[in-house]
Amino acid sequence: RCALYALGAAYLNLISQLTTVPAFCQHIHEVIETRKKEAPYMLPEAVFVEKPRLSQNLDGVVIEFLFRQSKISEVLGGSGYNSDRLCLPYVPQLTDEDRLSKRKSIGETISLQVEVESRNSPEKEERVPAEEITYETLKKAIVDSGAVEEQERERRRQVVEKFQKAPFEEIAAHCGARASLLQSKLN
Repeated sequence: RCALYALGAAYLNLISQLTTVPAFCQHIHEVIETRKKEAPYMLPEAVFVEKPRLSQNLDGVVIEFLFRQSKISEVLGGSGYNSDRLCLPYVPQLTDEDRLSKRKSIGETISLQVEVESRNSPEKEERVPAEEITYETLKKAIVDSGAVEEQERERRRQVVEKFQKAPFEEIAAHCGARASLLQSKLN
């Protein structure tokens, strides 16, 4: 627990140095100074060393030693930052590696659930429904991409052949027609 308190202090100290919110910086520095005087075992300098100085009893941690979430949320919200997510509890989510390491059947390995977050509005907590990826969908994607690549190669070959064999006047007329079509769309 001492290491977690120390890591939190280091992280918040870094954030306070990178932001320009005076009240936030003041709160962080007040807590760190209090810890330096009365609880050095809750700071990185005392924990992340070869022989750490740790406290045996962290049950009665004084409130002055802790960063207050309500104060941080209030200060950041008052400065125009979105602090809604600070009030949400941390819920660990399984990664793909965790799912695969705990697999019980081949079906779980083949059928992975992929969650895609909405990139249009990062402030909203709405999520796009999970897309199921199976062996068949992967196989179709690979086969389809091969056909698309083949069509693209054929189209390129035709364009190169046209420019090599067509007379200059025909190429100029074709490009001029496309330019005038584009110009008419712009007008």
